[in-house]
Amino acid sequence: MAPVMGIQPGQLFCCSAHRKAFQQRQRIRGRQLTAFAMVDRMTRSGTAGSAEAREIGKKARAVTQRLIAAWAAEDKASGRMSMVDYLHRYTKHFDLPL
Repeated sequence: MAPVMGIQPGQLFCCSAHRKAFQQRQRIRGRQLTAFAMVDRMTRSGTAGSAEAREIGKKARAVTQRLIAAWAAEDKASGRMSMVDYLHRYTKHFDLPL
């Protein structure tokens, strides 16, 4: 994906409509992913905690991976920049705790 030739240094999107659409997708995806990602991490991908917690952790890990793969495929099919490209561009201009 070619860099955006924006007016402002560090501009990530060509227009505000595309920025808002991206932000809306991120809000929706974040709401769907948060609980699964936290359970995945808290159970160390289903290897820590009680037997019940481990089972839930394994399922949460699988759902997390499926969601991420589906969203990556959806973005690619729609011609959107990947999250890797987004973070690469973002970190060039803004400070992230990576």
